[in-house]
Amino acid sequence: MCDTLITYKTTVKLNVISNQGNEHEGQIHFFPNPSRDIVWFTGDVSLVKSLFLLDISGKRIPVSLKGNALRLDGFAPGVYGLVINGCIAGKLVIADY
Repeated sequence: MCDTLITYKTTVKLNVISNQGNEHEGQIHFFPNPSRDIVWFTGDVSLVKSLFLLDISGKRIPVSLKGNALRLDGFAPGVYGLVINGCIAGKLVIADY
């Protein structure tokens, strides 16, 4: 039996073009992954214009950041796709440990 839980920090590179045509490039990080209650976002979080999760059936689940935190209260444990600015940024595992 193993008592160690390994979590990961994921880095996402973002390119955002503003209404004025200016391109902004940056990185955000989200962690811990897996998580049970809160996922933290660091880096150029201001570049996040839209955010939602995809469940295993492909259903879009709208979510929003409160500051730099994404609260996972009420979500069923499982693997979700994390979509930032219309692009799949990675998978997010909601644990039930």
